[in-house]
Order: sequence, then structure tokens, then C-alpha cells
Amino acid sequence: MAEEEKIVIRKRNGYTIIEKAVVGMPLGLCTRTLMNLVDEFEKYSRRIEIERIEPFNPRAEVIRINAKSRVQLLRLAAIQGTGLRLFVEGEDADAERYVLRLYSRITSKEDFNPDFDRYQKRDVPLHL
Repeated sequence: MAEEEKIVIRKRNGYTIIEKAVVGMPLGLCTRTLMNLVDEFEKYSRRIEIERIEPFNPRAEVIRINAKSRVQLLRLAAIQGTGLRLFVEGEDADAERYVLRLYSRITSKEDFNPDFDRYQKRDVPLHL
């Protein structure tokens, strides 16, 4: 990480949420990245959702999708710079680790070298 990012994690209505994750990959959420995300999150028993943020058009349709579905991920049409809100079912430590893994990948500047662990504590096991 070149500069320190501030990550705000909230717990609300049975979900652990990161309010804003900006897509960092130059190709955005391309097909290869989507496949990589789905492969990773199909391992988890929790519900994982992503919502597209439309800051300049508050009347726009809210698009909230199941992150375990390739087809639904395509609906986000997320190019580099797109803001996303990330949701993981649960309000416990595992949910927080999962949402950080998702944030790590979404905000990465690397298109084809997935890094899910940029924000993980290396000594804490991830329970799938």
C-alpha cells in the first residue's frame, strides 16, 4: 500500500458492511476478475452482496447483487473508479474478515494477480 487507506466497517441489520470500496483494477470487474471473486466466495457459507453506489444520481435504481453469482456481478458494470458498498452476512469476526477480503480484491490495482489478503491479520485463521 502506497498510502494508508481508511476502511470504515459498520455492523447493521445482521450484516458487516464496508460503505465504500472503489474499484481499483484498470480493467474494472472484468470477466476474469468476476470468475476469481465467485470462486473465492463460493467457499463461504455466508451471504455476500455488493451494491453499486450512484453518488451523482440519487434517483438511479439501486443495484444490489449476490456476489456469488457471475451473472449478477456483471450487472454492476463496475469499471475502474466505480464505488461499491460491500455486505457480508453476520456481525462477528468471521464476517469482518470476509468483508475485508472482498475489499482487498475490489480495491486492488492488479487485474490478474488476486490479492485477498492485503488487510488481513496473518495470525488469525479464516473460518470458511
